[in-house]
Amino acid sequence: MPRHFRVRAVAAAVCALAPALIPTASAAERIATPATLGTVFAAASPGDTILLTSGDYGRFSGGVKAGTVTLRPAPGARVTMALRFRRASNITVEGIQNITDAYLEGAQTRNITVRDSYFSGQTTFRTGSLQNANILFDGNTHGPWDKCPGCAEARMWFPEKTSQPSGITVRNSTFGPGGDSDGIQNGSNGTQILNNTFVGIVQTEAGRSHADSIQLYGSENTVIRGNFFYDVSNCLMAPDGADHEIYEDNVCVQKRGNGTVGAIQLGSDRGSRIVHNTFYDSGRRECDYNTRCGIMSFGAKGGEPAPSGTVVRDNIVAELSKFDRSSQSESYNLLTASRRNGLGDQFGMPRYVGGARPTTYAGYMLAPGSRGKGTASDGSDRGARIDRHAARRPATGPPSTRPRVRLLSDRRALRRRGRVRLRVTAPAAGRIVLVATVRPKSRRHGRPVRLRPVAIGFAAAGRRVVKLRVFSRDARRRLRHWGKPVLVVRTFTDASRRDRTGRFVYRVRR
Repeated sequence: MPRHFRVRAVAAAVCALAPALIPTASAAERIATPATLGTVFAAASPGDTILLTSGDYGRFSGGVKAGTVTLRPAPGARVTMALRFRRASNITVEGIQNITDAYLEGAQTRNITVRDSYFSGQTTFRTGSLQNANILFDGNTHGPWDKCPGCAEARMWFPEKTSQPSGITVRNSTFGPGGDSDGIQNGSNGTQILNNTFVGIVQTEAGRSHADSIQLYGSENTVIRGNFFYDVSNCLMAPDGADHEIYEDNVCVQKRGNGTVGAIQLGSDRGSRIVHNTFYDSGRRECDYNTRCGIMSFGAKGGEPAPSGTVVRDNIVAELSKFDRSSQSESYNLLTASRRNGLGDQFGMPRYVGGARPTTYAGYMLAPGSRGKGTASDGSDRGARIDRHAARRPATGPPSTRPRVRLLSDRRALRRRGRVRLRVTAPAAGRIVLVATVRPKSRRHGRPVRLRPVAIGFAAAGRRVVKLRVFSRDARRRLRHWGKPVLVVRTFTDASRRDRTGRFVYRVRR
């Protein structure tokens, strides 16, 4: 081959390989520490991932990026931070073990995702400035947060409304267990609350604030779909007005002895759709004021407009209280406590595949042959259409509110030192109060001896070893005469001892 042909052939080959030989920009992984995160984020390009080393990052304010930049802990790292997004876009935050609080506002704050993280504090969306913001909170846990002085009353707060939808979606997340605050308090337009679990959010006598699972006030076009409310005081509270809200495919199970009169309360409602929900009723009077659980309550406060245009269809519900049939529509419901005359209504108790009182969302699918099976207005089951949403949530039930306590001491330590060592495992962040007594095997050997109560605070789920001591030397002398002492430990969520979470009994051995 002549030389000039060989040169051309080589040149052609080089041109064909040019895309592989010429360096191109690609996504990179960058390492950041608490001291360097600001600099590293400023230098990050779209598609980059910032790996965070262990530490407390204080307030992370982000910034405006042309494409998505992701922040996550480095393997094995534990990260604490607060989010302050006032002018931030195209940011994904995932897997953070402790987000102490979050605050999002501003027209330039958009395209934000926070997923698979734990929130120990409050999240605020200033929905007066967030419009069509494309913000997603997905798969997070919002723990047992107590309202602080000067704070709003909810773990997640949407205080304002504009004519445009907020563009915010909260899905696949857990609120609770416990905490002296609402789960979500919403006054926005078009926010979506999908496939979440609300567990153990109850109003206590000592509570400083509301403890509603979801409270609506001044909101409109909210979509509340596919959520599971378990052991809560109420599932939806909107006594001051609701405007074209959508509430469908939810399962609501109120806490025995702490369920308010009205699992869902709508005042001055205008045009909302309450369709295909399951409001659990055991058939017994287990809610406040000796009432049945699972009641829908309607009406209006004095001086407020009467409800109109509400559609209530295809639900399983105990009773429709103060329902105005002249201005509201009701049909094809399965009522378990009181009979109605709505089109296609049935009366009786359903049967669920999960048994008498299931602990999972999927457990509330109607069993074959149950009343309400396949008889909804659309040909599906009455109540929540479980099959539409069950696959999107974990197969397990709601998180346990019961801590575990294990005795580590023997009889010798109890007799000689008057103390016992306990290992306490907490299922989630919160405060656990231990109250313990030691008693003889038989009552004829003496009266029980009290140990000093101990309160333990957990920033997150975990375990701690604590020591409990007897009150006096006289009590310790009495212990020496007991051949087989028995230790009884009770756990509570607060010092008032109103809400007991567990009882553990141990025979103290040699």
